[in-house]
Amino acid sequence: MRASAMELDGSLRAVGSRLHVRRGRPAQVVAAFAREVGADAVIVSRDYGPYARSRDSEVAAALAAEGRSLHARRGLLVQEPEDVLTQGGERFSVYSPFRRAFERLERRRPRPAPLHIPTPKDAVVGGVAVPGQPHAGESRPGSHRGRRGRRA
Repeated sequence: MRASAMELDGSLRAVGSRLHVRRGRPAQVVAAFAREVGADAVIVSRDYGPYARSRDSEVAAALAAEGRSLHARRGLLVQEPEDVLTQGGERFSVYSPFRRAFERLERRRPRPAPLHIPTPKDAVVGGVAVPGQPHAGESRPGSHRGRRGRRA
């Protein structure tokens, strides 16, 4: 996981951004990060699990309380559930007809990677740097020493 995060961070840095890691309750953390970077809206990939729906509702409410919005978009799945329906417009209950219908649908083409992703310089406030690749002006996590030379 660490190697994947570091690779993603490197790819983002190549286009002028970086990976920002936050810990905490999603509603509080997302709202705080949106505030830090001055975002009016947060765009996410739609997620359909019970936890994800609850989490996204809480995040949307926290953002709305600050005059910001949450927009869930396609992206997580090959096909969205509402795209694979019977001729009568219902969800499939048998796999084989579902599979045939799924295979007939056109696949979305991946979008090209952006050449540049602008990131406000002050967006690192409160963030946790990816281990091994601190952002300019940040120390490596765990690199400062507390009393008696122990890691703080």
